[in-house]
Amino acid sequence: KGPARASIFGWTPDGKKIVFWYGESVRYGLLDPQNQHTQDIFGEHKYPIHGVEFSPDQRWVVFKTPRGRGTPTWIAPVEGGKAAEEKKWIPISEDLDDRAWWSPDGNLLYLASRRDGVKCIWTLRLDPVTKKPGEASPLLHLHGARVEVSSGTEHFGPAVYSGGIIF
Repeated sequence: KGPARASIFGWTPDGKKIVFWYGESVRYGLLDPQNQHTQDIFGEHKYPIHGVEFSPDQRWVVFKTPRGRGTPTWIAPVEGGKAAEEKKWIPISEDLDDRAWWSPDGNLLYLASRRDGVKCIWTLRLDPVTKKPGEASPLLHLHGARVEVSSGTEHFGPAVYSGGIIF
């Protein structure tokens, strides 16, 4: 059995399991609706985990670890249905980005980021095998625009599809 109180976060990319979070220190888990089996995505760790998103092939997860004044973003390989231990985490950014979302091919991350002082949309190219990041590139600058990327991007993501992104 899983936790008594949990909030649904979304579905795995294959649509077979529900991603949920629970607890005071925020833990993420998976629920198989067929057999109601649950499992934590992360083992024991010293930081809260936020914004967990599985890559399209479900072999990687991207997430944030709020701690003190910083909120780094990481990618971790998935091993045996769980995120790998912390020593295998790949750092993506320190504290400039809201949550990250995968491109449909899993080789690019979309970021709502304040890298230039205004929340704009940036991309981060990833090595297709190791997922180590390259340089971030601006995709959509919103300086002085009549629209903005909502602060809700910390909690709710855009719809990313092969034709674009919808916020």
